[in-house]
Amino acid sequence: MEFDAAAPDGAVIGVVGENGAGKSVLARLAGGVEQPASGEVESHGGARLLGPDDPLNLAPAPVLAIDHTFARHDLLVRERAAVAIDRLRQTGSTILLVSHEEELLRRLADEVWWLHEGKLAARGDPEEILGAYRQHIAARVRAWGGTMKTPSARGFTEATGGPRSWVWNWPARMANPPWRGGAANRWE
Repeated sequence: MEFDAAAPDGAVIGVVGENGAGKSVLARLAGGVEQPASGEVESHGGARLLGPDDPLNLAPAPVLAIDHTFARHDLLVRERAAVAIDRLRQTGSTILLVSHEEELLRRLADEVWWLHEGKLAARGDPEEILGAYRQHIAARVRAWGGTMKTPSARGFTEATGGPRSWVWNWPARMANPPWRGGAANRWE
């Protein structure tokens, strides 16, 4: 991972990127859990890491790295955490928020860092960086889709006995629901 950036005190930095881009490594480095292979990580005061399975413990810390921890919590916990993050920001804590949730990043982040293949691809205004990242993903999906071969309708019909569609039989579902052993859904 090649990375050179500084986060100011009292800032919430959103971190995005594809899986394997280095987001979790950055969070572990910032949270003081890992040491870099070369170079250094500087933080003034203590640092803490919250990972995907950790509770949203937002006790004060000078540096707090949150790695996908919001995703598993309900709306009430998330709203309380958003308030707590705002309080931490006001006290000067620096927060790195790794997430795939664009709305969360738009709401909480002062700046977004986009990581690509272990490097900082872009950083700046959340709306601009998330838009650029979304365009990058769309281009990757188009490129991937161009490599896919679409089966012919004739081949599909011969292999499966014909096209099928899912039919939801609403009256039958109400009269004989699946949880009572009834077959409310059927192939036609």
